[in-house]
Amino acid sequence: MVRNLLITGTLLFASIIPVWASELMTAAKQGDVAGLERILDSGVGINSVDESGYSALMWCARRGRLEAAKFLVNRGADVSLQSKSGYDAHRLALNFGHHDVASFLGLQPGATGQSRNRSGKNRNPIYANRRLKPCSREIDMPELIGITLFGKRWHSFSKVDDHTLDAVFSPRGYDYPVQIIYDKVNNSITVKYKGPTYGKRKWLAKVAKRLGQAYHDACQEPAAGKE
Repeated sequence: MVRNLLITGTLLFASIIPVWASELMTAAKQGDVAGLERILDSGVGINSVDESGYSALMWCARRGRLEAAKFLVNRGADVSLQSKSGYDAHRLALNFGHHDVASFLGLQPGATGQSRNRSGKNRNPIYANRRLKPCSREIDMPELIGITLFGKRWHSFSKVDDHTLDAVFSPRGYDYPVQIIYDKVNNSITVKYKGPTYGKRKWLAKVAKRLGQAYHDACQEPAAGKE
């Protein structure tokens, strides 16, 4: 009899948890801050997850609910949690093009913007590398990259340092986070896709080729003040 009571109690507890999680996730998807506050005040765990392993913060990130995301982080939501597919909230915001949410989450301790495969290992970024011809003049690579790609479905350029530029490539409505690195020592340029995927990205090689040509053309131009 005790065994049957334990089994019954376990089943009841298991049936209640999804209801709590469902209400929490619905409020997160809608960006309903008041609803989130009410549900959390009732005792529901802020890091509860649904069947996909999504927390409320992950749904805010995916749906672009900035104010709700701020509320959850201030209440102690775990930014480092990852879904069953290996995405954290920061990565979800990046993948779905919600750059305001991504910018906010990227500043929080524990946010990596990375994804992991099912074995728990970080997925290796896909990249294309292109060697550049020797150039006798100094080229401002971040500026050259921005001028070359600006307006061609590229946006959100962010200079990391004198040789590295972050950007977002948006074909057909999808946002792909990319990092472009100029290796001055080896005279090469690398276009690295930072998103979570195993598939090949042929467009990376095309971008590297386009940038290589732009670099070559810039080297042929006379330096400022010279004819």
